[in-house]
Amino acid sequence: MTALRCLLSAALGVVLYAWSYHPWLPYGVRERSQTGAGLLVMMGGALAGGYLLGRGLGRVRYRVAMAFLATLFAANALVIVLDLREDPSSHNLLPFEFIILSFVGSPAFLGAMLAGRGGSTPPTEP
Repeated sequence: MTALRCLLSAALGVVLYAWSYHPWLPYGVRERSQTGAGLLVMMGGALAGGYLLGRGLGRVRYRVAMAFLATLFAANALVIVLDLREDPSSHNLLPFEFIILSFVGSPAFLGAMLAGRGGSTPPTEP
């Protein structure tokens, strides 16, 4: 069950990455096409996905959030590799892209935390 939810979280990450970052556009056009609204949609989707997919999983619910964030990193790394093949001078702020993705993907962890507070998993006896 956890593996399926992690796969669903990864699929959500791919969809939201494509929605927000437009990886099919050339690098110069892509940077101008990103909007704050797209990032807010991504953050809202991360929060909702972390909550809904983490519901009822107990302590392993944070794996769902980690799968989401790892997918964002993997998608961005792939886009960077493809962009650098075309123009080696692109992505001059490379480390900051991953810092921004960490910030944008972090609501998934908040959603996973809130999923554990919902009372759907019974407390364990010591």
